[in-house]
Amino acid sequence: MREVAVTGQGVQCAVASGVAEFATALALGTNGVSRRVETEVVIGGAGGWLPAKAVERWSVLDVLPPPLAASARPLIRRGSRSLGFGLIAACEAWLRSGCGPDDAESTAVVVGGTNQSPMQGFLEGRKYVDDPLRVRPGYAAQMWDTHLAAVCGYVFGTRGEGVVVGGASAAGNSALVTALRHVRHGVVDRCLVVFPPTELSPVELIALRQINSLHPDDDTPPEEMSRPFDAAHRGFVLGEGAAAVVIEAADVARARGASISGYLAGGSIRLHGSYSTEPSVDGEVRAITAALADAGVTAADVGYVNAHATSTPQGDLAEAEALDAVFGPAMPPVNSTKALIGHCLGAAAGVELVACLQQLAGGFLHPSRNVVRPVNERLRLVGDETEKCEPRLALSNAFGFGGINTSLVVRAGEDATGETEKLEEHTW
Repeated sequence: MREVAVTGQGVQCAVASGVAEFATALALGTNGVSRRVETEVVIGGAGGWLPAKAVERWSVLDVLPPPLAASARPLIRRGSRSLGFGLIAACEAWLRSGCGPDDAESTAVVVGGTNQSPMQGFLEGRKYVDDPLRVRPGYAAQMWDTHLAAVCGYVFGTRGEGVVVGGASAAGNSALVTALRHVRHGVVDRCLVVFPPTELSPVELIALRQINSLHPDDDTPPEEMSRPFDAAHRGFVLGEGAAAVVIEAADVARARGASISGYLAGGSIRLHGSYSTEPSVDGEVRAITAALADAGVTAADVGYVNAHATSTPQGDLAEAEALDAVFGPAMPPVNSTKALIGHCLGAAAGVELVACLQQLAGGFLHPSRNVVRPVNERLRLVGDETEKCEPRLALSNAFGFGGINTSLVVRAGEDATGETEKLEEHTW
């Protein structure tokens, strides 16, 4: 089996537009959570995004080779927010990987997340009610989960496989495990893995409200709403985020002189035999231990855990118990990126992989905000301040509705220097 390296990363989220900004925001513990009104439903959401009509002006498009920029810009301008931000993240990852037209032939596209833009269908449905002929012809192509994969194939000229992988909130890790296996077993040399934002409509938002998954609308200050592993957690804060990574066989990457920022050492996907929204400690333990076995490491080798930790009472309690069962007294440091940017749903694990890679490279662990009374005292939680730390191996968890449990083992790269060039100026 081939060693699988990460050679390109891209990210868009509430605290950053691009990997360099994201690394700095993580190191500073920047909180991107704000309250806003969206589609007549008040939610706790992540702010700081570019306006939809200004997306094409993001700087990565200015440094892309002209043919790529010319292909991407009109698609971003005309597409949904989900497609636009997903494609911007993909452009950054492709640019950072150093791949060119000759590399595209052996590249597969893997998209993490189905049902990417229910909002599009909701808006077209409203048009249909008013006048069926107002429905856009372009929606015939855009309504499919494969649309972003097809767009990436067009923009980057990729000719490998095209795969769309679901998994609810675990979709990102499900896509990464799928891509890892594709490269590891020689199906392709390289995968561009893209994690688009999930653009919910009022229908999905109300459904989540009705099962008490979302933080309620109350007088809680927005920056205190997302509190993974804290006894006062009351539901997740809906975040928006997009990410992308280029992964490839390490020997192929080295042969073309690519910089390796990390490795996907192993991963797993495990069901726990339920179609409900209930978490399972046993399912999570089996996913974590299977990922460690796949990577050929033990729990003692793990230096840091990026927890799924959504800020829902049942979910946090189950994951805390699972981590306790796996690591026991040798618990490594644990944090949750969702404490800073909310829960990015299908894209969450993709954004959190970039967070893991930047922390491994930068020698720090970002704060896990708002933990006043931990739900499990045996967790070794990072607090409100950034910690200086140099782990070489990280575990990233993602668990989805319907009993989908996933875990990914990430190893630091020998070429990784991180994006926070001035980290020495930060106070730890």
